[in-house]
Amino acid sequence: MAGHLLFQKESFMKIAVTRRIPEAGVEVLINAYGREHIRLCEEDSAMARDALLDFIAGSDAILSTVTEKLDAEAMDAAGRDLKVIANMAVGYDNISLDAATARGIQVTNTPGVLTEATADLAWTLILGAARRAGEAERCLRAGHWDGWGPLQFLGRSVYGQTLGIFGMGRIGRAVARRARGFDMTILYHDAKFLDEETEQHLAARRVERCPVAKRRYLVHPLPIDTGDTARLHHKRIPANETDGDAGKYIPRPCGKGRRLVRRTP
Repeated sequence: MAGHLLFQKESFMKIAVTRRIPEAGVEVLINAYGREHIRLCEEDSAMARDALLDFIAGSDAILSTVTEKLDAEAMDAAGRDLKVIANMAVGYDNISLDAATARGIQVTNTPGVLTEATADLAWTLILGAARRAGEAERCLRAGHWDGWGPLQFLGRSVYGQTLGIFGMGRIGRAVARRARGFDMTILYHDAKFLDEETEQHLAARRVERCPVAKRRYLVHPLPIDTGDTARLHHKRIPANETDGDAGKYIPRPCGKGRRLVRRTP
């Protein structure tokens, strides 16, 4: 699905860019197709539905983000000349693939571009939670800090601890690579085993879910709306209670002294 806008200059009328994007991306479009053929949205917020439908009317191509729902109605509003929807995102749940296929519209996305950034943010959350960085900053900014104390915002050590990772896809592996710098023991659970070479490279070991969830630091790099994530947050299943059905058993990971980090691109 990944790809680029593939048009000859003379073969299109308009490219609609539905959100404000980095200037480097705008320059690529301008250099390839000319400024006169590109309609740019200058807003940092998502357009209202009616405004979006008006904005994309008459487009040959749409560069969208996850905040724009591009369904059959939107594609019809764009018109019969619409040839491609390029989604500036890893996912494409905002686009109706069935509607695009029925109209002969190509849909592309940008897989992999957020893997490292998402792993960076996962580690921002791990370190921030472990070392109570957010609390300390709020205290300082509020003018409440009146000097150092040996127990003040003491936090917990990350170095040498055990990290549990639910889902060892691209993001999970990127998180694991960073954990090696902290000399952590890495346990992961995934429906698929990593190959032996990758496991050795990451110093990671696959285990069943219960041992993973008992780790002090737990990373869950899955989409927000999965059933697994809901169970992690709502703690519907008691600790140490197992269920063999994949996707149903999630142990209770958020006990005292544990840190749960969920990241999604």
